Amino acid sequence: MKTKATDLTEGNPLKVILIFAVPMFLGSLFQQLYNITDTIIVGHALGDNALAAVGATSPIYNLVMNLANGMTTGFAIIVARYFGARDENGMKKAVATTVILTFILTIFITALSLMFLKPLLYVLNIPSEIMEDSYIYIVIILAGIFTTMFYNMATALLRAVGNSSAALYILIISVIANIAMDLIFVYVLKAGIAGAAIATVIAQLMSVIICLIYIKAKFPILLFAKKDMVFQDNILKEMFSTGISLGCMYSIVNIGNLIVQYAVNGLGTQIIAAHIAARKLNNIFMLPLSSLGNAISMFASQNYGAGKMKRVWEGTKKSIIVGAIWSTFAVLVTFVAAPEMVNGMTGTTDQKVMSSAILYMKINIPFYYALGALFILRSMLQSISRKITPLIASSIELLSKFVVVFILAPKMGYLGVCISEPIIWTVCAIFLFIDMIFIKRLREKANLKVEVSC
Repeated sequence: MKTKATDLTEGNPLKVILIFAVPMFLGSLFQQLYNITDTIIVGHALGDNALAAVGATSPIYNLVMNLANGMTTGFAIIVARYFGARDENGMKKAVATTVILTFILTIFITALSLMFLKPLLYVLNIPSEIMEDSYIYIVIILAGIFTTMFYNMATALLRAVGNSSAALYILIISVIANIAMDLIFVYVLKAGIAGAAIATVIAQLMSVIICLIYIKAKFPILLFAKKDMVFQDNILKEMFSTGISLGCMYSIVNIGNLIVQYAVNGLGTQIIAAHIAARKLNNIFMLPLSSLGNAISMFASQNYGAGKMKRVWEGTKKSIIVGAIWSTFAVLVTFVAAPEMVNGMTGTTDQKVMSSAILYMKINIPFYYALGALFILRSMLQSISRKITPLIASSIELLSKFVVVFILAPKMGYLGVCISEPIIWTVCAIFLFIDMIFIKRLREKANLKVEVSC
């Protein structure tokens, strides 16, 4: 194969994973800047109510996007498996199937999300004073969801063949454009909260166009012919099952977040504003951990396709150690500079908003040790066709969120919301770790039997 793609089945596992993960982290950081730019500009220019309107609807956007991201990542895992096995013909058929399934998925998600948007906003218990702004913002974002869908698909395919840096450069361009358009729409054109949403959709569309042009010019290995546009049973079955598994897993997590948002929305506008600010900052600190999870996903998939399971176990163990090192840094920064970070994010002078956001960060971030292990183990197990266990862990997380709404939040207020996720992360990480040990020993025994029979 003559390609600029990167083979993740050779070299030092940790070095390969980190080289692959760093551009993904930087790319995810710029991706977060989309939302953070909206948050800062909306908070400073339009006030706490407008900020709460954006925050109250963020679980809806995250639910839709993580369903899409989970499924496109699942498709790409199969592409990576064919790449690791050096099967170019099978890989091109897998890429063609990815494009077709993503197109169908985009139509379905857009129609369904817009159809049920208004009922969902009422179910979320959004305060009446921010309901109109919430609807305006989220309906524009969802109407432009196709831009993010196809961007996620394109970057997932690039990651499948070992390239994680292209999306970074494309995102830098689009984030700069997003910031410029946010300022124009909100400050110059006075388009309010709708302007922030429109700017985000336009910038994301730019990144899609650039990404597709880049693939055509630099990655012919990902281009397919008309003859490849057929549904081959084994590819379709594996791709659909992996995509559905990852999509459901991500969706279950975000349905849980919707449930928690319901509890938060019932605590008033100040708590909503505090929660969105804290979540935005937490998401930044999470990025290296989620990037390690995404990196181990493609690393494990390529090595699984190549039959190199020892590299999978070694890469997983070392990634968890790196995640723990980052978590230590995140804890130190949070306890030193949380007030300054919250104020910089929101521009608020409201002490309740400030204190609530700081409380959330100081309770949650110390449990990133468990969260990092959760991200890495979940992604690795999915990539070696261990689909059910991560789904069970996500279901445990969903059920736990109901406890937040019906027990913790009513009795403990926002403190109940703050303590819920650390408990859930720890339980799920332990569950996945036990499963990893089980499957590792099972495979080692199977290999030993083969060696003895030989």
